[in-house]
Amino acid sequence: MEYLPENFILNLIGAPINPEYLEELKDYVQKKELKNVNFIGDVPYEKIPGLLEKTHVFVSASKMEVQSLVIIEALASGTPVIGLSNETVNEFVDDSVGFRLKKQTSPADFAENVKKICSLSQREYEILCNNAKRRVVHLNWPDIVKQTEKAYQKLIKMKEISNSTEEKGMDNKISDDKEVFKTQNLTGFRAFLNEKIKKPAGKIIKNKNITMFIMTVTGTFFLRISYCILSKTKRITDLK
Repeated sequence: MEYLPENFILNLIGAPINPEYLEELKDYVQKKELKNVNFIGDVPYEKIPGLLEKTHVFVSASKMEVQSLVIIEALASGTPVIGLSNETVNEFVDDSVGFRLKKQTSPADFAENVKKICSLSQREYEILCNNAKRRVVHLNWPDIVKQTEKAYQKLIKMKEISNSTEEKGMDNKISDDKEVFKTQNLTGFRAFLNEKIKKPAGKIIKNKNITMFIMTVTGTFFLRISYCILSKTKRITDLK
């Protein structure tokens, strides 16, 4: 923010994991006399759409992010993203939806890229917004429900096969206390997801459709997919 004009405003939203780091940031802002940095703090999830609606560019200076939901949600709202290279940024962000910068990018260069997006014509900016929404459309609730159910069905079938091969001396046991692939669990999980679909979070930006994104379910889904891949060795090990 030291390299941006005063009419640029940075809103920092959320509760810090380490309160001491928040105080460090506040001290830095005060030391540099930055009048355009707001520490909004933790807010209810329902208010995030309104905050994103007022956001022109979403910035991320994190050098390590795995499946960052804030970046996914920003893209889903049609907000261009500028971020330093990390797992999530590398997967979702490129020049068609914003800028992916090297980890060693200086604050001055970061600021220049922010100004580039803010200097685009209305048409060019809208192209970025539309690209952003399309980039993560596959992560909406209906698609995740289908993919998750399909993964569970495969795992159920695999378990049935593993049970039938135990007599052949293969190590295919799954601990009873960690057996999560029973049919009744699948039914309950399907009901949970369907309930979520019936209660969408609403639109994040006017005329920009957005669906609520998977949180813990996404992690569960990709864990199950990894399990499916490993199962191709025809060995099902105890979950620990």
